[in-house]
Amino acid sequence: MLIMAGIAWAAAGAMGIYTMIQLKELTTIRTNLASADALKPVIPVIKDVPLSPKDVSAFVDKLNGLYEGLSIKATGSTIVITATDTASFGQFREAIGHIQNGGSGWRVTIDRLCVGRECDKQPLAASLKINKVSVDKPQ
Repeated sequence: MLIMAGIAWAAAGAMGIYTMIQLKELTTIRTNLASADALKPVIPVIKDVPLSPKDVSAFVDKLNGLYEGLSIKATGSTIVITATDTASFGQFREAIGHIQNGGSGWRVTIDRLCVGRECDKQPLAASLKINKVSVDKPQ
């Protein structure tokens, strides 16, 4: 009987020591995980916000004075450039470059670009969408 009681106490003691060792390892792993999360950088969220139609119209008014051989129109945050002949290609190219460098923080995307015979109505046509880059804090 005493031998069985001794074996039971020895098993309980071994189980206690094993549990303490595992608990110590778990605590070490949690500490390492917490320090790794602390080192993780905060990544900002970049969004494209459409430019206000008023700002686009004001910019288009300036362009119409510079590039007389082109038809430049504003529709919301989109600028449409057309020309009646391919001889205006130099001005057309420069107008697109001017729009791409038009404002601080602008992100200009080309929705449609048509040059030459494959165009439907006008031999030179471009549609450029203007967004402003916005950097927000992560959620």
